[in-house]
Amino acid sequence: MHHFRYITVSNGTSGLLLDSIEGPGSTRLRLLWCHAGSSSILRAGHLAGTHFDEALARSDIAGLRYEIHFELATSAEKFAPAWVPRLLPRVPDFRSKYGQLTRATVLGVRLENLPLAYSWYTVRNLEEARWLLVSAREFSDSDLRLELTAVQIGEAWLGAVVFRYQGVTQRLNGLSRRIEIVDAGRTVQGKRRFAARASAGDLELMLEAEAPLGDFVLLEDHGATRIQTTLFGDCEVRLRASSAATPVTHRATRSCLLELKS
Repeated sequence: MHHFRYITVSNGTSGLLLDSIEGPGSTRLRLLWCHAGSSSILRAGHLAGTHFDEALARSDIAGLRYEIHFELATSAEKFAPAWVPRLLPRVPDFRSKYGQLTRATVLGVRLENLPLAYSWYTVRNLEEARWLLVSAREFSDSDLRLELTAVQIGEAWLGAVVFRYQGVTQRLNGLSRRIEIVDAGRTVQGKRRFAARASAGDLELMLEAEAPLGDFVLLEDHGATRIQTTLFGDCEVRLRASSAATPVTHRATRSCLLELKS
């Protein structure tokens, strides 16, 4: 069994994904750092000289120095009922809190005032698990915030969406509401594409997210599966109420976390 905890932020030119990964007999850190057109993955096989809680992440390890201050909402969003990952070992028990990076210095680069996601999940069969993730924490013209997770079971995808829109948070999962994964990281004209449809009451949601293949980083190779991630995805969400003739479209540019484990 593996326990993951991570924070992620991106401003379109710089971004980070910091993971704490607890596995059998060890805990390690992994930092995906993207800045000035290049990406690097830095790792530490121990936690000495580090700190990671719900307000501060800090490392004094040579070559892996960072100090990240952030503020989170008090409540956490759960993406699926607790019994689901207990029954289905390949389904991560995924949860998130949302907030703001207030100030940070990462490898000498300063960041401030960015939307941040703090997430954690447990996977019982890491090598075989297959999943996708779209995390769009801010849209320029709306209070919309959205995260999509999905796991592959056989040939099918089981999805869950949590989104906030006009001050209201909705939680949808494939067990209780219809969610259709239309594209699960398919390559289209040099880009990796994700798409999903969902419905919440009288509201229909269509999500499309993509990024150039060259923006994805091989985060881990588990042999049977590989994790490929980018911090610079584009995301478009179309929302249509049953009473509306046309949908309302919102976009986030080069600020979304896109991940595929396949």
